[in-house]
Amino acid sequence: VLERCIFNNIKYHVYEQTNPCQNGFISGKSCITQLIEVLEQIGRELDRGKQID
Repeated sequence: VLERCIFNNIKYHVYEQTNPCQNGFISGKSCITQLIEVLEQIGRELDRGKQID
């Protein structure tokens, strides 16, 4: 219980310092959300006629 209280108090500070692109170890984000973001970015670039390597 004490650990949860401490975590809840510091998590917002940690999240503010974390890059918004970070998916691992962030509540509600996972490897799957990272893959979806990458696929969406690739799709946008292909729609613009850009080369994807």
